[in-house]
Amino acid sequence: MNCKQITTHIIIGKNFGDEGKGLAVDYFALQAQKNNMPCLVIRHNGGAQAGHTVDLPDTRFVFHQLSSGSFRGADTLWAETFLPDLYKLPEEVASFQQHLTSLRGGSARYAACKIYASPNCRCVCIDDVLVNMALETFRGPQRHGSCGMGINEAVLRSDKDAFRIRLSDVCGGSVQALYHQLKRIREEYLPIRLTEIVQEMARMRTVSSSSDTMSDQSRGCDLAAAEDFLRAAGEYGELLRHDNVLWGAAEGMCRGAQFVQPVEPSQLLPAFSEIIFEGAQGLLLDAENQDFAPHTTASRTGLANPVQLMRRYPERFIHENTTDAEAVYVTRTYVTRHGAGPLSHEAQFDRTLFEISDPTNQPNEWQGALRFAPHPDTDGFVRPVLEDMKEIPGNAQQSMRIRPALFLTHLDETNHMVCTAKGLKNLHPWLSEIQAHHVFEKIYLAESRFAQDCSFIYIHSQPGGHSQCRWPAEKNRL
Repeated sequence: MNCKQITTHIIIGKNFGDEGKGLAVDYFALQAQKNNMPCLVIRHNGGAQAGHTVDLPDTRFVFHQLSSGSFRGADTLWAETFLPDLYKLPEEVASFQQHLTSLRGGSARYAACKIYASPNCRCVCIDDVLVNMALETFRGPQRHGSCGMGINEAVLRSDKDAFRIRLSDVCGGSVQALYHQLKRIREEYLPIRLTEIVQEMARMRTVSSSSDTMSDQSRGCDLAAAEDFLRAAGEYGELLRHDNVLWGAAEGMCRGAQFVQPVEPSQLLPAFSEIIFEGAQGLLLDAENQDFAPHTTASRTGLANPVQLMRRYPERFIHENTTDAEAVYVTRTYVTRHGAGPLSHEAQFDRTLFEISDPTNQPNEWQGALRFAPHPDTDGFVRPVLEDMKEIPGNAQQSMRIRPALFLTHLDETNHMVCTAKGLKNLHPWLSEIQAHHVFEKIYLAESRFAQDCSFIYIHSQPGGHSQCRWPAEKNRL
């Protein structure tokens, strides 16, 4: 490898999502662009449900399956643990290309980027989305907070080898072959899944005996109960009955596959000197976080996936020219949650104190309105990070050299104050309290929604185990 420097940044939402991960990815991709470092952004969890916003002075774009480094010419890699929705991809690609056309203006600064993917990616299919929407609709007030994009359903279906749709199946096949695969899933897998759903509903006693849901008689027969479920699910249940939906889905998925180049990561990684892992959602929504179940996601949202991939390809991530990887934990100066589930100290947040503008997270049918809360005390603030760092195997900590950093966003909205359960705190004293826990080795500050307005602070260890923030006389803009 001829690269003089090899760097890795792992972008992780520290809370429930919507922290500013798109801004963080755009920032590091911008630094790579300035330093002429070929940059690859790896999407490794979730799928099209992500909505990562990148703002430029002349435009803004919400990325779902493309990486948030795309404006800077960074290519995208879908890791094996990413769940693409190929049907939705063409719309995003077309919209992004329109943005590029409006920005380019004869300049080479903005160039179309490539989408690579592991052939083993598990693809979301139309029935995953429809079942997800039907189930969330049926739950009513007891919704889990899903955004209705079929991620959990795709994971459950893919756990059964016979019904898994790999990216290689779509890229290497025909519309007709994919249609027959989707039809088989509907005929053989869907009855199994519907039976599981109605049994779950019966156990949780979330199904009333009213005429518009499931009758007492039908509860004794899973197939009859499944039919009742489909009727109660309205339009989503109807779409699960019609095969013509499957042909259109197969066409759309094959069309989306044309934008993707399947490749083994080992063949791709050596070409890039900056790797950015772009995580979706947040640490507190991790699939293994039982504290917030069932209001969590079906994927690993922290270090687990990146560490697994780094261990699989040590020639790229454990190399003599490799600088210490940074695990960058992103948070606003306050906490947000979009969707159902507990949110500590929510009642203490006074939104009228700030001018908060979030055009990305508008109220919607699936998740309602964006919710807000102050941060917990400093012990509670660092606890999820310390737990996540345990994902690094003990015998690999030295070789991987992953160092935690904090990326604080939306400072302009709160006038450089941090919202905590104990009240508003000035930024510098609050950061000093955080650093008393000796967790973060660097802090990034986003003073606006633009990557060029980000700065960083180094943390210096002092004798006696103390840490000190080095406040720059002027911003350390890379």
